[in-house]
Amino acid sequence: SLLPVENLWSLYAAVKYISQRGIPGDLVECGVFLGGSVRLMAETLATFRDDTRTIYAYDTFTGFVRRSDSDVTHDGQLICDYATANFRRETESNLEGTPYADRIRIVEGDVTATLKSTKPAQVALARLDTDSYDTTLAELEQLYPILSPGGVLIIDDYGYCRGARQATDEFFRDPKQSLLFLRSDIYCRIAVKV
Repeated sequence: SLLPVENLWSLYAAVKYISQRGIPGDLVECGVFLGGSVRLMAETLATFRDDTRTIYAYDTFTGFVRRSDSDVTHDGQLICDYATANFRRETESNLEGTPYADRIRIVEGDVTATLKSTKPAQVALARLDTDSYDTTLAELEQLYPILSPGGVLIIDDYGYCRGARQATDEFFRDPKQSLLFLRSDIYCRIAVKV
């Protein structure tokens, strides 16, 4: 995984929490890159003998599909402006031998489209790591309504990507719907739905 240790620990703690508390729903990661976080989720579920959940792994597997004017770093550097050779096979290879590998569902494509047609009925944990305004907003619109009360929402690049921050702030602008987002590290924010 490319995640710093603080965020790996936070993800582990979130999966442990939903498992031990019996929060209903599946796990979702949008922006899986090479699968390190998906593997950590599966390994953690196995540690707690939680074999009833599916992990949905969404990615284009070819890099970013679009960029808006908001998609810059906190200090104004452009992000989301490249594509890459398809890395799905490498991701699948990294997930080989993972506990509950048969319960990992890879969904390839642009999340602004794939989430409309392929998503779980209920979500216990949603980890959003697609960086851009459009994708983060689409993820929140599609996944937050089906995130269980007590479910965990992780916005990976809130403190780094202005687009992800803007989408999150817009989505939660109603004070009656707002959440307490806590900082995992300089970039990542985590909240529990009440």
